[in-house]
Amino acid sequence: MRITKLRGDSAEVTRQLEEWQLRWAAAIPDIGLSPVATIEQAEVALAAWQKVPDILRERDNRERRVAGMQRDSNSFEGRARAVLEIAAVDLISIPIEAAAKKLGEHLSEATNAKARRDQVAKRLDKAAQTLGAADRKLEEATAELNTLHTCLWPRYAPHRLPIT
Repeated sequence: MRITKLRGDSAEVTRQLEEWQLRWAAAIPDIGLSPVATIEQAEVALAAWQKVPDILRERDNRERRVAGMQRDSNSFEGRARAVLEIAAVDLISIPIEAAAKKLGEHLSEATNAKARRDQVAKRLDKAAQTLGAADRKLEEATAELNTLHTCLWPRYAPHRLPIT
């Protein structure tokens, strides 16, 4: 009786195993394995499949970042071309990066030239002020000299010294 029970149990376990093997063989290709794959191989595959959502999110994030960079690059190129059409038509024919660099160099040169011009203008203003002051002093000195001349030589008073 005990052997009969064990034989029955064995037959039931064999039937369940065969049923499980059929389900296994049908399901295992869905994770990329062959129907004869072992449980260990399936566990490794499932562990890899568990990483897939994170990897997909990372990929999507990078795709969005690249799309944003391309959008920014296109926007920059459009704005830079518009500036070149206004400020530096001679640079339109070269690649935008080189044109932007060259335009930056032109800006630096123009800024330096303006600073030099401003410095020269300040020195010129100061020189004009100094010249004006010297002219006033010359007029004063000439007037004093004419006064002295009239006092010392009254008969020559009509012949005053010219003011230059």
